[in-house]
Amino acid sequence: MTTGKIFANWDDNHSRLWSHRPIRLEHTMHKQPAFSMDDLAKLIEHYPREHYSLVKTGAKGSSRVWREGEIGRLRGHQVIEAISRGGLWLNLRNVTAIDRRYRDMIERMFGEIAAKVPGFDAPTHQAGILISSPDAQVYYHADLPGQGLVQIAGRKRVYIYPSTQPFIRPEHLENIALFDVEVDIPYEPWYD
Repeated sequence: MTTGKIFANWDDNHSRLWSHRPIRLEHTMHKQPAFSMDDLAKLIEHYPREHYSLVKTGAKGSSRVWREGEIGRLRGHQVIEAISRGGLWLNLRNVTAIDRRYRDMIERMFGEIAAKVPGFDAPTHQAGILISSPDAQVYYHADLPGQGLVQIAGRKRVYIYPSTQPFIRPEHLENIALFDVEVDIPYEPWYD
């Protein structure tokens, strides 16, 4: 594993804003061998079925379409190639329990954060790897507090909405916390 800092541009403002506002930080995780296409392909080939979702969504702007499938006998590079052609994403859930390299990276990352943010504690954490097509859409949803996104390659546009009604209601948060249902939240185009 490569050593060195994960966050190259962390300053005092990031420490002050942590857990109060979304912040954007540059990192070096994309340089890790574990994120090479060859290593990701190998990971896909051996990933337990109960820990991944391969999803096909409808075209942008279309009504909600969500089809889930399986990798089957495809090789890892074939899966990555299919994703690159469009409309798919693969969510490798709980990768930190499946492959020690990712757990070690996440622990290093949280160690750096703890050194910069007084009182920071992440006693339990899970991480996943999302490999998505450039045109794959994610439907309006909510994540519980404490989520983070570490972008490794490509570009992603993220919309952040107020945590008040009508954007989200208490019963939506309850359903997410109790049943892990984060996508059945009503959306209106004027939210944007």
